[in-house]
Amino acid sequence: MSIESVIKPKITYKAKALPYEYNALEPIITKSTLEKLYSNYEECVNYLNNAQYTFTQAYENLENYEHFNYWVEEIAKGEFLFSLYTTYFSLMSPLGLGGIPGRKTRERAKKSLFSFARLKEHFINAGVDVNSSGWVVLMYLPEVGRFKIFQVEEGKYYGNSIIPILPCYVQDETTYSDLLYGRRQFIEKWWRLINWYEVEKNVIQADRGF
Repeated sequence: MSIESVIKPKITYKAKALPYEYNALEPIITKSTLEKLYSNYEECVNYLNNAQYTFTQAYENLENYEHFNYWVEEIAKGEFLFSLYTTYFSLMSPLGLGGIPGRKTRERAKKSLFSFARLKEHFINAGVDVNSSGWVVLMYLPEVGRFKIFQVEEGKYYGNSIIPILPCYVQDETTYSDLLYGRRQFIEKWWRLINWYEVEKNVIQADRGF
């Protein structure tokens, strides 16, 4: 990310409101867990806005040159995490309301991993193997038109050249006292919360170019 690309004084990042109530995803994601995750999202947004403001002020006042690269990297990390949280919350729905995988999603899965069933299997296995808390993310790689599954551990990020299609936050099993399942069981159950209408919309947008 270049210095010029982060000079965005008119941009204010905002946490999108949940499209459902905090208890709507129970029992798979409890109300208290969802509240904690959304609080983390708001903290991410606040940090990103503060980082953007601090960098812009330093740049405009020609001060603290030695910190420019630090803030460029922090903004890149913040934007990536912001995109994961925003997509994550938008792509879940109460049990029974998420529909089934759409045509484009299934086509991309077949092109990338031979079958949709195999995509699901790889996704769950990757999520189980994430160290501590972090993300397992189905990404879209525009340059090759394929899906790829990434493990994103805390503090790690990828550039804007790849598009998160389906992120799932996986917890360290010691983090939350109300965690109901082991990680593999959780991801298998979480799969039932996916709003496939929204996933399909994101895949179509990614195909066309955001």
